[in-house]
Amino acid sequence: MKFIPLLLSIIIISQASAQSTFNPGKSLDFIPLDDPDLEIKLIHAGAISGDAKFQLEFGLRLLKGTGISRNTSEGLVWINKAAAQNSAPAQLALGELYWTGEVVERDYVKACQWYHKAAIQGVPLAEYLVGFCYSTGTGITKDLEKGASWYEKSANHGNMFGQFAFACCLHGGHGVEQNMPLAIQWFRKAAEQGHADALTMLALKHFEKGEYEIAKSLSKKGADAKDAISQYVHALSIMALPGGKDSREAANLLLASAQQGHAGAQQIVGQAYLNRGLVGVKDSAQAVRWLKASAEQGDAQAQYLLGGCYATGNGTLRDDIEAYALLNLSGITNPKAKIALDLLEKLMSPDARIVAQQRAKQLQADIEKKRKEKEGAAETIYQLLKEIEREKSRKGA
Repeated sequence: MKFIPLLLSIIIISQASAQSTFNPGKSLDFIPLDDPDLEIKLIHAGAISGDAKFQLEFGLRLLKGTGISRNTSEGLVWINKAAAQNSAPAQLALGELYWTGEVVERDYVKACQWYHKAAIQGVPLAEYLVGFCYSTGTGITKDLEKGASWYEKSANHGNMFGQFAFACCLHGGHGVEQNMPLAIQWFRKAAEQGHADALTMLALKHFEKGEYEIAKSLSKKGADAKDAISQYVHALSIMALPGGKDSREAANLLLASAQQGHAGAQQIVGQAYLNRGLVGVKDSAQAVRWLKASAEQGDAQAQYLLGGCYATGNGTLRDDIEAYALLNLSGITNPKAKIALDLLEKLMSPDARIVAQQRAKQLQADIEKKRKEKEGAAETIYQLLKEIEREKSRKGA
């Protein structure tokens, strides 16, 4: 009578799996058996019986070839069976598969639809992902208010990514009325769960208040993880503390951040090469290189300094047209650039000024184009996958 022990084993595994937490792309936590073949048989039996948890588990095992020969098409069939029973973990798994293009053809519309099915069941990660779809317009019509609303749901359910995203909405007034005190509260909640970017945002706020020691402490985790923004904030905090102005650690952090494309770090590194600052070497050509990288991202101070380089031929060929264009853009927010621009104009002919003004418009258009590209689909996909991977790691995937 082998039927009774088999049925009892299925019941035990079912009870155990009901208490586990699903991680997209990772098997559920079943009771480990000494016999892998028996384990697969038990899972298969549970799937055949119609239990959605077992259908999902069996499908994932087939997708990965874990304990059984890999069969992606059959694996998808079982995951779809579980999703059809309104299994939120299965719906979340299908959403990820369509988003990443693993096994199935990438389809953001279907991904968002599956995320939504899981989200309306109150799954915090799914709520965050739906918010992400709405706020970026990926796979669905862009709607900042709906994005903020879903982020808020996720935040209230304790998801640190939802908390951080909702804090960003409150911080910038994206889809919701700007509320800085409330934004700080949500940044803090996310930071308490270990969200590196939330820690960095808090560090920035403390830095703005002149609380440099706190800012240094909060930004350390992200800096150690080689996050560009964290490296930048950590470096500034070190430099603001006694004895830190010429810190080699700060210089290395700024260089690392600049190499990753952080405009603020690039500007500081460029200025350092102009003045023999942190880097300890004066190199005008290197200064122009870094200032140009920063200026092209819209950094007003970099535009001002680079404009000066072109106006004087420092580290590059003299070019009054380029100097005018850069100082023109920087002068929108930088009074020093406006003064320099007024002086330069007096040395230029009317025809040259017209050409320079046209160049300024083109430069601004190029900056806006790059900014939109950075915020576009490729960046969006990267950031979302990064968030999902963080979630997996946090839960021990």
